[in-house]
Amino acid sequence: GETEFLDAQMIEIRARNDRYAQVHYTLDGSEPNLNAPLATQPITLSKSCTLRARAYDQGRAAPRELRVEFRRIDPKDLRQATQFFRAPDPGLAYAAFEGGWQTLDQMAEREPKITGSIAAPSLMPLPRDEMAALAFTGWIQVPRDGIYTFSTSSDDGSRFYIGEQRVVENDGLHGPEIRSGRIGLQEGWHPVRIEYFNARGGKSLSLQWAGPGFALAPIPSSVWAH
Repeated sequence: GETEFLDAQMIEIRARNDRYAQVHYTLDGSEPNLNAPLATQPITLSKSCTLRARAYDQGRAAPRELRVEFRRIDPKDLRQATQFFRAPDPGLAYAAFEGGWQTLDQMAEREPKITGSIAAPSLMPLPRDEMAALAFTGWIQVPRDGIYTFSTSSDDGSRFYIGEQRVVENDGLHGPEIRSGRIGLQEGWHPVRIEYFNARGGKSLSLQWAGPGFALAPIPSSVWAH
């Protein structure tokens, strides 16, 4: 996998199985053999690197190794926040659509049946239970500079955008499914768009986020604006 971080990142490597007591690691992408450093204490990363680690039991290597790409992001490369002369209105604007739906790619061809505003993304504005879709637009306020994770759980498809960047891709015909993505953001307001559709059967949509200083949790309605 890949993990982004700002400034410095502290990590701790532990073997999942107590049988493999020793863990050797490298930060340059080379093989973590018995000559590599032992992970006996937390490691501080200060630059982008490739972490490889493998556990050993009396010289015998565990069948799998850990490999993670760590990418340091310079604070000046975070997505810039938007400055307002006056505070935007609370909540999000929404557009509700009807018609046959197989993918969110169809949204570009449709005219909304209903438009309005709502405190936070929900399925309340759906014009009907099946063959309907929603698009929410507005702004999201992030509390501080950092790397943010956004997650959607939906039945059927959903997408989450910051500006033109598609952060979460969860499109398609499926039951409740969770997908997530990460993006570096400056403190302040950022343009957001959330898309959702339901074809037939069950329907659901929920959003979560995590950022510097807080774990994955539902996105509060206080951070939405339009």
